[in-house]
Amino acid sequence: MDACGGFEVDRELSRTGLGSVYAARRSGDGGDEARYAIKTCEPEAAVVGDARARELIARFMAQGEAQRALASESERWAPVHELGTIEGGAFVATDLFGVPSAEFFLKRQRLDAAQLKRVVVGVLEGLSEASRPHGNLKATNVLIEAHDLARIALSDPLPDGEVDKGAHRVADTLAVGELVHHLALGRAYPGRNAWPLEGAGWSALGGAGKRWRELCNDLLNPDLTPEDADPAAV
Repeated sequence: MDACGGFEVDRELSRTGLGSVYAARRSGDGGDEARYAIKTCEPEAAVVGDARARELIARFMAQGEAQRALASESERWAPVHELGTIEGGAFVATDLFGVPSAEFFLKRQRLDAAQLKRVVVGVLEGLSEASRPHGNLKATNVLIEAHDLARIALSDPLPDGEVDKGAHRVADTLAVGELVHHLALGRAYPGRNAWPLEGAGWSALGGAGKRWRELCNDLLNPDLTPEDADPAAV
């Protein structure tokens, strides 16, 4: 792919189940630096069928519209610079982040207390400043601009039509708890049978370890209700 909407594609960064992610620059910018990311949705109609392909493209577009609206409410959401269709699919253009997502850290290292706070505060600010839940919160949808965690932004929310505000506010809170657990301890949260969390491993965060464990227990509470799931209160 050489071009997509008003952007010139520089290189492919990764492939998803339904498309690809590219580094790109605005057409006519003349600069060498690719500062934007293009994500495409290009389902193979021969594999999934024409009707299903149309559904997937329509859902991708709806997700892009939802992200554009949320980004207008908070700088903690990745901006949508362009959303459109291409032959056999659709695309969304946003900023290119130096670290693709929090998943980078889950695969490579644990964060110290200061780094963990920066990531979690960024996620919670994005959730609390939004008019609706994310609904699809996971490590791959928490974007990080640089290795020093200079900017944290959320992406790829559920389409508006799929959001249940109460249920998805609880789901978002649990997802933050799972992210904290994985970033702090270097391993995935094993599930509700492990709640409440005990002290093992949290001492690596120093004097803040106990407070982080308590926060993680609050976020992962299996009896959490929509009334309790308030990111602004956290």
